[in-house]
Amino acid sequence: MLHAADAAVIATKARAARLSADLVRMLPPFRSTGARARSRGTRLGSAQRSIQRGARAAPLRPAVPASRAEIPRQVRGTHDTVGIVRVLCGPSIVAGLASASLAFIVSLAALSACKRESTADADKTARSAKPAVAISAVADGAPAIPLAVEMFCASTFGERVKHYDDDCSADDKKDNGPWLGWSETERRRLERCRVTLGEGVAKGRLAFDEAEAPACMTALRAKLSAPAKPERRYDALPECAKVVTGKVAAGGTCRFDLECKAGLVCTGNETFAHPLPTTEGTCSAPVDRGTHCEHRDDNALPLYIGEPHYSCKGGSECMAGDCAKVAKAGEPCAGSVCEGSLVCVLGRCAKTRVPAGGKCNDWPDCAADAYCAKGTCRLLEPAGAACSSIGTCKGFCDLDAKKCRDFCGSG
Repeated sequence: MLHAADAAVIATKARAARLSADLVRMLPPFRSTGARARSRGTRLGSAQRSIQRGARAAPLRPAVPASRAEIPRQVRGTHDTVGIVRVLCGPSIVAGLASASLAFIVSLAALSACKRESTADADKTARSAKPAVAISAVADGAPAIPLAVEMFCASTFGERVKHYDDDCSADDKKDNGPWLGWSETERRRLERCRVTLGEGVAKGRLAFDEAEAPACMTALRAKLSAPAKPERRYDALPECAKVVTGKVAAGGTCRFDLECKAGLVCTGNETFAHPLPTTEGTCSAPVDRGTHCEHRDDNALPLYIGEPHYSCKGGSECMAGDCAKVAKAGEPCAGSVCEGSLVCVLGRCAKTRVPAGGKCNDWPDCAADAYCAKGTCRLLEPAGAACSSIGTCKGFCDLDAKKCRDFCGSG
């Protein structure tokens, strides 16, 4: 369900900019001390979930760093508003910013109050609280992440990171094979969202449409909140196709495909031991069909966001080094790529995957909450059910015990 806050927060970029300037003026002059940051924010989960349920959130008690040394280095000297707010007044304030327009106004008042809290109280709060989703360090020389993008990523992909941090038991984390891998997957998605969208907008290469953002956020939340483990497929979301638009013309500098105008692709940007391109390239026209191509997935993010930037001309896409035809709804998809948000199901491009009870050939044919067993999609098995292979349980299959195990509240 769409929160009223989504539209309100995304539409308040101008107010956020003024807030950023005010916050920076509030801070003492920062110098690099090399001290390790010790500040910890209050837990954002309970307040945010209360707002999302439509309940009145409990009063937010801000937490203030006891000294300049407790402010993380990535915040010092920057205009990273969310980072400054999180450190000065705790992540509950950030949760309010992301969750309700009323909370946005209340949080502004809380900002002025947070400076008046005593150092002793602040130090006690900082030492006892648990950190929420951390804002990544801003590399030297890199542009600060715009507030609208920060909030968009935090309230979608950031929720999955919070899920693994807050909702997984000690036993879940002790069995750190699946927990470590899946939680890291979600952190990488959050970082891709922040870096790709944030850098593109900050450099003027990417337009972020605030009017389209709320519907996309709702669709993303619905897609990302259901399973206990990361999505096994990266299906495009039509609600997110218009959220970002590339602004770089042919011949212009780019780092990601999304930064290029429609019909262009970023070439020459290379990736070295990193999930994102580490060098910049040039927005170029797609190559002719039949020409060798290199598969690229940085525009997928996997964000499910934006229109596809095909590497090949004539409605074709790069598959295994060759330009393959892009198939339309109902057309065969073997050896092809389905157009836009269509998915390959039972050998043909379709709008949706098969729900439980429908026919299937393999697991990709079935919806996210189902798996393929003897030609029929079945709901994922609950904890305690018998299993003999991965991908059949809501949680995960203990292959030694041949039983499904609950994982992070999967059931």
